[in-house]
Amino acid sequence: MPRSSAVLSGILTLLAVLVLWQVASVVFAIPDYVVPAPYAVLEEIAKRPGFYLVQSAVTLRSTLIGFVAATLIGIGVGTVTAYSKVCRQTLYPLILLLQGVPKVALAPVLIVFFGFGLEFQVVVVASIAFFPVVINTVLGLTSVDRDLILLSRVLRTPRLREFLMIGLPHAAPSIFSGMKVAMTLSVIGAVVSEFVSSEAGLGHTLIVANSEFNTAMSFAAILLLSLMTFALFGVLRLLERLVVPWSEEAAIQIEL
Repeated sequence: MPRSSAVLSGILTLLAVLVLWQVASVVFAIPDYVVPAPYAVLEEIAKRPGFYLVQSAVTLRSTLIGFVAATLIGIGVGTVTAYSKVCRQTLYPLILLLQGVPKVALAPVLIVFFGFGLEFQVVVVASIAFFPVVINTVLGLTSVDRDLILLSRVLRTPRLREFLMIGLPHAAPSIFSGMKVAMTLSVIGAVVSEFVSSEAGLGHTLIVANSEFNTAMSFAAILLLSLMTFALFGVLRLLERLVVPWSEEAAIQIEL
């Protein structure tokens, strides 16, 4: 199936779901304060497009900054862990231990160090998105063909060059898989941080909507968060096809 047909099928599926949702809301007379119809949600966004644009931009800012920080730190820590036996035995278990700690539980401590501003939100996002990047980086680097490594050592290839020419290209598909998971977690982390400490953003909008019992506003924020996640995930998939064309997933996407 051509890629354009796949995209068109996805759009038509989404439209079909929205139409069925709208029809069900009318036929079963579902009150808007319970589950608003798609038209009511779109109408809510159309009433205040500037407001929702600003809130989306605030959430997008902390999401992207936290994601980039998590990716850079995660790849660095994952690389050190993969190439160092000592780090694998000491640092890796610590990372696993910290991953099990609910980030919301650490919020009071993080607020003491970073305050209530953007720094706190970025730290929360990065802490949530960090783990899949580390795991997939270690997985990719430790699964390199041993024959290639032995050949590189026989040829006395410098370790940095070995990493850039053998390790990193082999691990790149796995790293991108971790990055795509991290991107979706980054949006969740941004919303969680806005629940705890923020006066703007889609997470804050959800709190305001719930306090006002405005379900249309709640669903509008949820819809925008979903579209944001979908768009960011799509950008990463496109970047993967451009940067890592040898990836099996990227090859499948090209065929589609």
